[in-house]
Amino acid sequence: MKNLTPNGKKILNYYSKSVLKSRIKEEEYDAIIRESLQGLFDISLKMVDLHQDDCISTSVMIMGPPNFKRLNGLEFNIKKGKDNLLRFFPLGVTIYNFTDHSLVAYQCMFDPTTNNALNEGTFEYFYNDIVSFETITESGSLVDNDWKDKIIKKIPILKSVVNTGKIIQYDNTQKFVLTTKGGTRLPVTLTEGVLKEATDGGVFSLSEAHKSISIVRRIVRDKKSYTHE
Repeated sequence: MKNLTPNGKKILNYYSKSVLKSRIKEEEYDAIIRESLQGLFDISLKMVDLHQDDCISTSVMIMGPPNFKRLNGLEFNIKKGKDNLLRFFPLGVTIYNFTDHSLVAYQCMFDPTTNNALNEGTFEYFYNDIVSFETITESGSLVDNDWKDKIIKKIPILKSVVNTGKIIQYDNTQKFVLTTKGGTRLPVTLTEGVLKEATDGGVFSLSEAHKSISIVRRIVRDKKSYTHE
């Protein structure tokens, strides 16, 4: 049994299908998630021995689906709310910190029921080495024995879209991708097409992600322009 936060049981009950469970409304759920994510900003700095005073701007967070390749047996929950928006955990979280010379990114899978950051990683890129930011949309298919197929079979709400031996098409998987001169890529998943299919057309909330992407683009563009003057 994992160690739940005071709000962890509320989060789990939100996903429960039991009629005996008391469920919080979407607005309260969203507020709990926003609050629980705040501690990651300090973690993203401590992981690379930075302090907020070392940064030239407020840190920027993008939240989306987790990296399914690295789920490694973690419990995954997803639900389409009354507002048609998809809510899920663990969350794929990327935080960008900006120093005078480089962008320092932190990524993790975050479990809001325990406030544990899992599968953490940090990445540093000098501004002049960054050649592009792209928002791309991918389409594809799942076939039996594919890594996604194996993961999806372990997630009850997704089993309905998996038929052994049948090719399953999925569309509109969106990613925000940083690319460097050396060809290094840092992708951030914004939406996952398979999850939309599994929840009968649920949609991802992207307004905050798009605002964050605009801020990241602007800061890096301004720093690159400044260093070339």
